[in-house]
Amino acid sequence: MVIFGLLVTAEIIAYLVLTSNRLYEKITLPKVYLICGLVIGIAFTILMPIGVVPDEMAHIRNSYDMSNVLMGQGSGKKSSLSMRREDYETPSIDIEWNHKNSAMYYDNLLAMVKDDEMVVTGLDTGFSPDHVYLVPALGITLGRLCHFGTRLTYLLGRIFCVIGYVLVVYLSLCLLPFGKGLVFVWSFLPMMMQQVNSYSYDRQVISISLLILSLVLNLLYGEEKEIPEGTGKMKRFLMSRKARVILLVAACLFLLPIKQGALVPICLFPMVFFGRWYKEKRKSFSKKTLLLIRISVCAGLCIVLTAALLYLKICMRPERAYAGWVSWANEPGYTIGYLLLHPRRLFALLYNTALSADAYIFGLLGDNLSWHTKSMPSFLLLPFLVMMVIAAFRREDENTVPEKGVKVWIWLMSALVVAFTFGGMLLHWTPLSYKTIEGVQGRYFLPLVVPVLLMCRTKQACIGKHAERVMAMIAVLLQMPIMMYLYMQVV
Repeated sequence: MVIFGLLVTAEIIAYLVLTSNRLYEKITLPKVYLICGLVIGIAFTILMPIGVVPDEMAHIRNSYDMSNVLMGQGSGKKSSLSMRREDYETPSIDIEWNHKNSAMYYDNLLAMVKDDEMVVTGLDTGFSPDHVYLVPALGITLGRLCHFGTRLTYLLGRIFCVIGYVLVVYLSLCLLPFGKGLVFVWSFLPMMMQQVNSYSYDRQVISISLLILSLVLNLLYGEEKEIPEGTGKMKRFLMSRKARVILLVAACLFLLPIKQGALVPICLFPMVFFGRWYKEKRKSFSKKTLLLIRISVCAGLCIVLTAALLYLKICMRPERAYAGWVSWANEPGYTIGYLLLHPRRLFALLYNTALSADAYIFGLLGDNLSWHTKSMPSFLLLPFLVMMVIAAFRREDENTVPEKGVKVWIWLMSALVVAFTFGGMLLHWTPLSYKTIEGVQGRYFLPLVVPVLLMCRTKQACIGKHAERVMAMIAVLLQMPIMMYLYMQVV
C-alpha cells in the first residue's frame, strides 16, 4: 500500500504539471523530475529489499568501511572490516528475492540495534575506489548514530543513494541546453531504477557521466544569462562560466579511476573545446604557429603509435601470449598476444558476440532484474526504447544542432567505452573454450545512451514542442505496471 500510494502521488503530480501550461512554465521539466524521481525512487527501494541487486552486499561492505572512516573507526586495512556485531551476524537476503525473504526483511525493519559492539570481521572491502561510497556511507553513519537496527540502517544508505543520484540528474537537466525529454525517459528505465536503488556505484557512473555531457553541451551551446546587479559574490561565482568549468574538471577527476579506466573516453568529452578553439583561432595564427601546432600533434601521434607497437611486440612473445588464466573457470584465457597471433579467432569472437546485440539492448532496458531472476515483458520495455529515439530529435521550437565535429568526437569516445568494456571482459573474464565474450551486461552501456542518441539530432527532423511532456508523462505512468509486475513475481 505504501508503494502504491507513492506511485499514485508521483503520477498525480506529473499529470497536473505536465498537462497545465501555467504550472509547467513555473515548475519546468527538471523540477518535475526532481519530485517524481525522489518519490518513485523511494517506492522502488522499498519494493526491492537490501541484497537482491547483483553484488550489493559487497558494495555494502565498502560503504560500511567508508562509514567507519567518517566515524573515526577506519582501520585502513582492506581485509579487516569492523562492524557492529548485530550487523555482522544479521543474515543477508543476498540472491533470493522472494516473499519469504521480503517478509523477513520488513518484519524487522523498524527494530533498534541490540548489540552495537564493534567486532573485526575479516571481510574484504577492496572492491572499488573509496570515494564512490561516500553517499551511502552517510546514510549508514546516520543510522548508526541513531542506533537503528541493521535493516533500517542499510535502508537509509539506499535512500541516500537515491537522493544523491536524483540531485545530480536534476542538476544535469538544468544545465542541458536540449534533450531534456530524452534524459527524463532514460532515467526511468527499469534497469536504471534497479541500479539507482542499490549500493552499486553504477548509479554514480551513470549520473556523473550525464553531468559531464551536460556541462560540455552547456559550455558549447548554452545561453549565458545576465547576472543581476547586486548579486552576492558567491552566487555570482556559482552562476559563472568559470564555476561550470571547475565542476566539469571535478566530475572528470571523480569518474577517471572508476571501472579500471574503461570510462576514460567519457572524461575526454571536453576535448571538443580544443577543436572549437582551433577552428575559431586558426585564421588568426601565423604560418609558423600553425606549423608548430601541426608538428606537435603529429609528433605526439608518432610517439603514441611507437609505444603501442613496442607494447604489442612484447605481448606477442610466447611467454606472454599464452600466459592468460581465468580464475573463475579455472582454465586458460585470452591475451593480447594470443589474439594477435590468432586473428581468425578474434574475428570469430567479435562476430559471435555481435549476434547477441539484441540481448545487450534489452539488458540495458531491464528485461531481467535482480540476479536475472525477475523478468520484464517486452511490452513494458519497448515504449521506453521508442520514446528515447523520438525524444532525441530536435523540438520544433529549438534550433541548436551539434556540429559534425562534436558528433564524431562524442560517437568516437562512446565507441571506445564499448571497446574497452568488451576488451576488458575478453582479456580478464573469457576462457579460451568460449566462443563469445563473457561477462558483458547491457547495463554497462547505460551512460552511453544519452550522448549517442543526442548526437543524432538534425535540422531536417523534429518533433512537436509538447512531445517531451507527453513522453515524460508516459514514462511516469509506466512505473505502476512495472512495479506491480515485479511485485506479483515476488508474491
